[in-house]
Amino acid sequence: MRKDKGKSCLSKFKFDRFDQEIEEWSYYVKRFEIALSRQEIVEQQDRAKILLSSIGPEPFRVVVDSFSPQDIETVDYDELKRVLMGYYGKETCVFAERRAFALRWRRAEESVAQYILQLKTLAKTCEFGVSLEERLQEQLILGINESTWQEELIKIHQNIEATFQESAKNQQARRTKERSLREFAEGEEVWVKMTTEKEPVAGWSSRKQDSSRTTSKSMGCNIAVMPKN
Repeated sequence: MRKDKGKSCLSKFKFDRFDQEIEEWSYYVKRFEIALSRQEIVEQQDRAKILLSSIGPEPFRVVVDSFSPQDIETVDYDELKRVLMGYYGKETCVFAERRAFALRWRRAEESVAQYILQLKTLAKTCEFGVSLEERLQEQLILGINESTWQEELIKIHQNIEATFQESAKNQQARRTKERSLREFAEGEEVWVKMTTEKEPVAGWSSRKQDSSRTTSKSMGCNIAVMPKN
């Protein structure tokens, strides 16, 4: 990258501050580095300066105090990341994370896609290693919280050779099919209701006419039997 282009990118580069209330540090750094790559900013010194000018006052104070009395502008980019990760990084207990993963069942109002995303998020800190796919698939079947779906998944995948992606795809397809059938049934129900609501009106009108005739006839009979003066 030419120097003039590099200076232009540096001057135009803007990135939001880090806010630990809404985002984990690891996600912030990932977004930050993707933005740097898009602008072709690869020099470590440039990345360090942009990071310092972007993170906000509180994280800036953390790194300045951590490297004091060293001039903060001389600190490497990777060193800045290491200190900030140590300060803001989430400390996890693997067994506690695995327990949370194992106890995570799909909620009644939660779609299958949402549940799968939550399982993947929880699994990130469980350190499952090569067994990740198997553990995800197992938890999907156990935690989907619907016996009919569980039986269907077990029937389709009778061994552990099937991947989590296949199980997730099959279950989401089933869910979509069920939703379509339910919407069709609801539409039929509305149509039947609209149709039957009109019938009582016609019936009532007919009965009213019959009642009117009967009354008139009855009145006629009464008049006929009245004695003459």
